[in-house]
Amino acid sequence: MSVGLKIIASYLEVLADKLTTPAIYRGHADASWKPVPTAFREDGFGITNLLELARWKEIAGRFRDRSLTDIEWLVLAQHYGVHTPLLDWTSNPLVALFFACQSEKGHQGLWGSSGAVLQITTTDIERIPPNRNPFDDWVGRPFLVNAESMNARTLAQDSMMTLHCATNSKMNDGYDPNIFYVEAHSKPAVLSALRMFGVSSERIYADINTAARDFQERLAHDANVRQKLGSR
Repeated sequence: MSVGLKIIASYLEVLADKLTTPAIYRGHADASWKPVPTAFREDGFGITNLLELARWKEIAGRFRDRSLTDIEWLVLAQHYGVHTPLLDWTSNPLVALFFACQSEKGHQGLWGSSGAVLQITTTDIERIPPNRNPFDDWVGRPFLVNAESMNARTLAQDSMMTLHCATNSKMNDGYDPNIFYVEAHSKPAVLSALRMFGVSSERIYADINTAARDFQERLAHDANVRQKLGSR
């Protein structure tokens, strides 16, 4: 059995031991990262009020073929890299493992940090009420957003999200939600093995631009390996 498949097998054993129903998962390329929405991170910024959301609607509106709710507009922004009060999760643990095995941003083709998969139960998380203003502050836990069917990318990622405000932006503060770690040097092997299960950049991102970027990253990794082998 390949290294990647062995790691996936170990991961599935951990899931079987820690399984809670229902649960959602999140992958971090760097295990030291905290599950905080981009809009609320240190020196954070993003769509945090209705005015900024209106600006996003104006820019992105020509790419939509139907009307969207405010939450759907936020989900669309989140999946294309705009900072929002949303935090990405997935109902598919293999998708979370895929994200845990990515390289850190700005280090193309280099896997310098161990990754981690996070798991939380959704039993005590309330689903967001229909037509709620997503920017109103509230007391209590974040809201759960089922984003799976909102667009092609969320469908491909079995996407779930949590909506946060400033008072609950630090999710899981006080305990460690990480359930599995992937060492940096093992990430390429796991990504290769995940393709056997249909989990790849082509499937996850559902667009050729990101697939091409991922392919370029794999080429960079292969070139780095060849360079290291040639220098020995």
